[in-house]
Amino acid sequence: MTRQNKPAKAHELFWVGDVDDDTLARLINEIREVQAEDPKALFDLWIKTGGGDFTVVAAFLDFVRVKKVNLVTTALGDVASAGLFLFGAGKVRRATKLTKFYFHKVCVNFDLDRDVNLPQMKVDSRNLEERHEESITILMSLYKLSRRAVEDLLDSEKRWTAKEMKVKGLIHEII
Repeated sequence: MTRQNKPAKAHELFWVGDVDDDTLARLINEIREVQAEDPKALFDLWIKTGGGDFTVVAAFLDFVRVKKVNLVTTALGDVASAGLFLFGAGKVRRATKLTKFYFHKVCVNFDLDRDVNLPQMKVDSRNLEERHEESITILMSLYKLSRRAVEDLLDSEKRWTAKEMKVKGLIHEII
């Protein structure tokens, strides 16, 4: 094989911990620096997260789409909740054999130490319904699934093994 035929080496990125603004900013900066020199660079995003902020995921997905980021995602350990959207962003999705995936319905976190504000809870409830619909649409697009298949995954509220995810066609390779 000649040097020209070898696949490009991927730039490794790591999203370990919460899906939050700080990690988003760090990754966007890393990607922008590499793309400034090589707009077609390949990135391998290693993900281990229990989840986090859905708006951060939406921003990351928009960034990947707009900047045409050539992205492979690799799951490591547990990938749950908002992390599943990050994982789905990969054109190729891989997982280590011990990785577990956790889908669940969208929820709102309340601070139980403060007074409950009923009008605010109603607003949060409407936002929750909108967010749920948005999450279904995004998961359908990322994983190429029907609405029913996405709803079944969210309703299952179980941990899926890498092997089960591969059987469902949600990952391409177990490493």
